[in-house]
Amino acid sequence: MTKRRDWINYRLVMLILFATVIFIGSSIHGNNIPNPAPDYVMHFMEYGLLGLLSAFWFETTPVKRMGGKKALFFASVLFCTIFGLSDEIHQYFVPGRCCDPKDWLVDILGGMAGAAVLILILKAKNPAKGECPH
Repeated sequence: MTKRRDWINYRLVMLILFATVIFIGSSIHGNNIPNPAPDYVMHFMEYGLLGLLSAFWFETTPVKRMGGKKALFFASVLFCTIFGLSDEIHQYFVPGRCCDPKDWLVDILGGMAGAAVLILILKAKNPAKGECPH
């Protein structure tokens, strides 16, 4: 395996591990959830990180080569949208939890923010020709 291939796998492993953490957290009974911050803040933060990690992985796939940074952004948001929906449906079956469309909306917004952060990092790292890096 080449070094590039190992790095691609490393990015995918990080994404899968964090998605697993979200799934496990969603499996906790509603009465046993610690609340360090309001629910919508937690959703935004966890899906922000998921959006960043998914964009980080999609950057190594044909998605970016075929459509550039816009395709990278939309693929990441689509991933977070579908994962967020499946997470909300999953919570419907967990005692003490519910399927809340507002949570799903915050999940999508968090995924968008996370993907946008990675794209801004990529732009700063590799400015387009003719752009000032400052």
